[in-house]
Amino acid sequence: PTNRKEQLLASRKIVHPVWWRSTGIRAAAVAAILVVLLSVIVWHSPTHTATFEQFRDRMVRTVVREYRMDITTNSEVQIRKFFAEQPGQPDYRLPLGMTKLPLFGAGRLSWQGNKVSMICFQPRPKVLMYLFVMDQSVLPDAPGLKPEFDNVVRLATASWSDGNQVYVLASDTGMPELKSLFK
Repeated sequence: PTNRKEQLLASRKIVHPVWWRSTGIRAAAVAAILVVLLSVIVWHSPTHTATFEQFRDRMVRTVVREYRMDITTNSEVQIRKFFAEQPGQPDYRLPLGMTKLPLFGAGRLSWQGNKVSMICFQPRPKVLMYLFVMDQSVLPDAPGLKPEFDNVVRLATASWSDGNQVYVLASDTGMPELKSLFK
């Protein structure tokens, strides 16, 4: 019909909504704002600082619970060579009292993305001592040159720093025997 065009134009008007009034667009905008806010909060929140106590506790709990040696040997040369070839601390320094302890082996561990060397000693049959060595720069509150003694879980520990390395010695031999190594 000839008047059909006018009827259609006179009837309902087609309203095109403004894009920003769409529910989907608003939901996406709110989500984007939340993501930005959370990112700002996470990026600007103070970072968690690792402490020496956390390091010592984790290492001791590792050997109490479960540990593994990557190399079993009584040769210090082989242990140092192993740590030189692997991520480790081949230049560790032993206190004079520990130089006479028989070696049992070594292993590589990590703590918060940092390499840790574990050297095992066997002063008597079925008795082990575990020496953990890590870069001191990771731990701002590392102990000084003089050993600090404490009990962690069921093991006696001695902790000290020497050069750029921090050390934790742990054993179930008891505190008197541990202290005797540092006289």
